[in-house]
Amino acid sequence: MSLAEKICRILKNVGDVKAQPMVGTHNIVINGINLGIICTKMGDDGRWYLKKTAAGDAFLTANDLKFETGIKGNSYIITDFSDEEKICALAKITHDELVKSKSS
Repeated sequence: MSLAEKICRILKNVGDVKAQPMVGTHNIVINGINLGIICTKMGDDGRWYLKKTAAGDAFLTANDLKFETGIKGNSYIITDFSDEEKICALAKITHDELVKSKSS
């Protein structure tokens, strides 16, 4: 199973989740909202760069979770998908905040 397929399986209850192909990678999209990009490199299992939001930061703090952030600090780098429930909850919170910001 590819990382894109694994993430889509984890997020299936959040909404209409798709891994949209890009040049050499995929965007993870829920209900038409892009949550971030998957990057794979030779020798590792891949990384999901999930967009960073204030609600996501609050969720991570409340659940005592920490993720490395991307170079510009605008994404969480997720490489450990073992706690599927928390990954799904973080994705839902991120999705909901991105929807709010688009409608504001």
